[in-house]
Amino acid sequence: MVYGFVGDFSLNYTPFSDTTFNISISQNVSYDGLGDLRASQNASFAYGYKINDISNFSFTGGWSTSTGGQNDTRPPRTVWNLSPSYSYSINSRWNASLGYRWVQAEGLDVTKSNTVYLTLSNNGAFLP
Repeated sequence: MVYGFVGDFSLNYTPFSDTTFNISISQNVSYDGLGDLRASQNASFAYGYKINDISNFSFTGGWSTSTGGQNDTRPPRTVWNLSPSYSYSINSRWNASLGYRWVQAEGLDVTKSNTVYLTLSNNGAFLP
């Protein structure tokens, strides 16, 4: 059976001008793709550090789980994730970031994902 409270809580803390911390928790009830109710609980954290004017480091992570109603025979699904990343401002328009993402999902099976990524982004507008 799906019951309980629905809500969110988030705490942001900036002890220094170059350091931020965030903690968030939530509990929700929603319909899944089959029309059944599912309850979900989530918790996440984030740490950000501004190394200098052109580079930043961040570390994020989280946990989420979802369970079905009384007629749902599927097992609860739990997902864990961690991700450190480094970003660098090449110039006023271009940014680059390098990161790693680890995800583990548990439910019917246990699945794991390890990803290293490099992102190049442009902050400008393209005019015709």
